Amino acid sequence: MAPTSTNTSPADTEVAQAFLRAVVSRDERRLRGLLADDVWVRAMLVREVVEGHGVDVAVELFHGWFGAAAEIQVLLATTSPVATREVVTYRLRLRPAWAPEVWHLIEQTGYLRVRDGRIRRIDLVCTGFVPEPELPPERVATSAASLRGTGGELRDAAARSRVGSTAGSRGEVSDDTG
Repeated sequence: MAPTSTNTSPADTEVAQAFLRAVVSRDERRLRGLLADDVWVRAMLVREVVEGHGVDVAVELFHGWFGAAAEIQVLLATTSPVATREVVTYRLRLRPAWAPEVWHLIEQTGYLRVRDGRIRRIDLVCTGFVPEPELPPERVATSAASLRGTGGELRDAAARSRVGSTAGSRGEVSDDTG
């Protein structure tokens, strides 16, 4: 299979990776700094399509989805360039504020348009918050242990933001911000 050509730059990929770290660690200040003032966001959610313009609207969307969660664990986090877009995918296990006694899984894939070091557009698809089936404690521990040790950068970023993370990234995400 021939390699896919890309029109994105390494700098665009770095912006996508920083966006991913900001989302999974719930770092709204960092997220705000990555978005263009006139960023355009479209999100296909389970029950609706949401569209908005502006950095405040975009930050509020992500805050509404993850900001008040009691706990978040990163199960998957990847970035990759596709033609003129940067693709970010993350799967989270969390206890949402509206159901803190139940773990939920959520996965989002976003297609980012980056220009001049800022995200100009986000097209996002979301699974919705899916209640996790009850698993025997030994199975939960085994699943978490099998993920531990991959992508320490995201695990460390999550720990710094007081987000409980038992998993990491699969891909090229690194924390180069020190």
